[in-house]
Amino acid sequence: VKNMINGILDKIYKERIEQTGFSFEDKNPVDQWVAEKYTNIASGGEGTGAVTYTITAETDIYGNTVAAGSIAVIDSVSGEVTFLNPGIVTVKASKDVDDVYLGATDEYTVKAIKKSQDEFKFENSNSEINVNYASKTYLNAVTGGSGEGKVTYSIISGNDFAEIDSETGVVTFIKAGTVVVMAVKAADANYEEISAQYTLIIEKADQTTLEFVDLPDKIVYSDDGATVLEYTGGSGNGEVKIEIISGNEYVILD
Repeated sequence: VKNMINGILDKIYKERIEQTGFSFEDKNPVDQWVAEKYTNIASGGEGTGAVTYTITAETDIYGNTVAAGSIAVIDSVSGEVTFLNPGIVTVKASKDVDDVYLGATDEYTVKAIKKSQDEFKFENSNSEINVNYASKTYLNAVTGGSGEGKVTYSIISGNDFAEIDSETGVVTFIKAGTVVVMAVKAADANYEEISAQYTLIIEKADQTTLEFVDLPDKIVYSDDGATVLEYTGGSGNGEVKIEIISGNEYVILD
């Protein structure tokens, strides 16, 4: 009896008609953003069987096979795909057999990618900024970007002229010169890395007043007399030079 029933079922299945025209709306979907949802409906075919959706394959962005549910999950009834991580998934739609027609299937492959971050820039957005060494420090913080990536600052050129706090972005001057500062907001699960930079030109500062001290109103000439000129003030480590700019015929300067 069992064999007879199986034979009858085989005959029924063989006599069912193959469906045509069952396919996804978009056979070649564009890349989708991670952490968003995507629905691509399968339709067509002559039968009345229910349509169900499954993910049949998952790979990372490098093509390596990963565990099921690592890249995306799918609603088996609606076909809605929720992406969890960057990667590639293959989705299969299956239309069940009915009394007249055989089942039908179709597949598509879609890639999930990270988003580019929103505008990320320094508060002073000028590409070159001039500052005076006398101010000792300078802060130009960044704003914008997207996601949860950490922001770090660094000097990518001119480390001889300044130092920078990698967390706050405060630049501390060492000496006059030009430095290039870069800020980076790291990538996270949903967004790519982004960066911005500016050039800081540290100009020399004016020295404090340099002046002679205890200078007499007049000097009385004598054969063995000499006057020592003392001075105070000025800034930095530059050499001090004294010269006579008028009246060289009257005195000799050591």
